[in-house]
Amino acid sequence: PHLYTLTLRTASDQYSMQIGIRTIAVAGGQILLNGRPIKLNGYGRHEDFIASGKGLNLPLMVKDYQLMRWTGANSYRTSHYPYSEEEMQMADREGFLIIDEIPTVSMKFEDDAITQTRLDMALKQLDELITRDKNHPSVVMWSVANEPMPKNFGMDSLGGTAQEDPSVARGQYFLDTLLHKARELDPTRLATVVGVMGGPESWLRETDVACINRYWGWYTLGGQLDVALPRLEAELDGLWQNLGKPIIMTEFGADTMAGMHGQPNVMWTEEYQADYIRGHLEVAARKPFVAGMQVWNFADFAAVQSIIRVGGLNMKGVFTRIRTPKMAAHVLREFWVHK
Repeated sequence: PHLYTLTLRTASDQYSMQIGIRTIAVAGGQILLNGRPIKLNGYGRHEDFIASGKGLNLPLMVKDYQLMRWTGANSYRTSHYPYSEEEMQMADREGFLIIDEIPTVSMKFEDDAITQTRLDMALKQLDELITRDKNHPSVVMWSVANEPMPKNFGMDSLGGTAQEDPSVARGQYFLDTLLHKARELDPTRLATVVGVMGGPESWLRETDVACINRYWGWYTLGGQLDVALPRLEAELDGLWQNLGKPIIMTEFGADTMAGMHGQPNVMWTEEYQADYIRGHLEVAARKPFVAGMQVWNFADFAAVQSIIRVGGLNMKGVFTRIRTPKMAAHVLREFWVHK
């Protein structure tokens, strides 16, 4: 990208910053960067490393951008919170496209009072995020929530949550309010909600881009890619038919222990993750309205202790926590660099 130096001067002081000039828009099933169609291919990420935890690690940041570029990625989402300003500056210089997200994660809407209290906080967070990052050309989309959840839903549902659940209406009010606020604060960028698997389709109607997290073949129909991938394809077709807007899969992935191999390619092996990601990318390639694929996750990261978190790690990374590539990283290069 080409960056310009903008300098503000007063009689006694001056401040300089780098800016870029570009447009981002939606037309039919496509996202347009400077009027040209583009796919946002890349990752969900976390600021995490084995030696520094969530602390700012500048040499690691340089390494991560090199690895993302090596796989052919051009974008990522700041899941699930604003990243450091240094990250945004690096993205500006490297030409990455960022979905910038506030920490409204797994929100539930139990009653009106709780919903309003959380909405007030989310509005404040959104205002602060846009104020801080509005001058970064790398930021092309504001995400106002990740995986909001109604009270009753099933992850394997194609039709979404039953509308009689009162939390659906509360969630609609909550999310629509944030989307409208994002556009009021910044009409030059796109705004979205990242929908949970099985969540209400109606929550995506006010978005500019329908961002969805889907785990067909992992949490649902695990180990059954022959069944899971057709279910994914049917859901994508249904969303396009009902919403008529670009779709980005902002999460899809499979936990994988580096060095574990198998024939057949059972879950947790590198072969299964490679086939899982290949299958999803092949489905997306048949859908012109799929405007991006962001793998969950760029690298293994510290999570919480549980029966599905070996060593307290989420192992859906295509790189290990120390940034060595798994087989899936080479699959991404095949699709994003060589095709």
